[in-house]
Amino acid sequence: MKKKLVIVLFLSFVMLQFLNCFQLYIQAREMYDNKMGSGDKMSTINNNIYFAKSEHEVNDFKLKCDSNQDILFIVVDGQKTKSLNDFILQIGNQLNFPNNCLDNFAGFCDWLTDLSWIRNEVQVIIHIKNYDSFMSTSQENKKLVIKTLKEYILPYWEGKPGTSSVVDCSLNGSPRHFDIFLSNGLDAK
Repeated sequence: MKKKLVIVLFLSFVMLQFLNCFQLYIQAREMYDNKMGSGDKMSTINNNIYFAKSEHEVNDFKLKCDSNQDILFIVVDGQKTKSLNDFILQIGNQLNFPNNCLDNFAGFCDWLTDLSWIRNEVQVIIHIKNYDSFMSTSQENKKLVIKTLKEYILPYWEGKPGTSSVVDCSLNGSPRHFDIFLSNGLDAK
């Protein structure tokens, strides 16, 4: 009889602890939802890689962006970007990386997930034009760059909690719009 009572008390204690933890989770989730707001732009960021139908289409878009202080539009010319180091150098120079990352792809990715010297409100757009020629010396590195951007860098800046995003990995981290446009030199027919 005592054994059953001990088991019942123990199970009651475990259940009470579970309910307390669940209640704390619900409160934390409500606080997060209230902070982000249902219509807040930060809660709906979906960064992506887009393949433009034509170079002209992206150039028109860039002209609209040039007058906006909250958009940093970076152009990488695939014809001048034959290697991974060419890409790292171009992006590092245009984003004003504090340190050089040549021959250090992991360091390059770290800087792409830092950007602390750029205001959080600034949307980053990277346009890789002449994409067919981009990294022509190594298709393996070309695939690595696109995969890293798509699966690591862009989701990081979306800021979805619990996804190793800027919200989870940075003190006071804020999501950021960060998109990639790919295009070829010739307009699509």
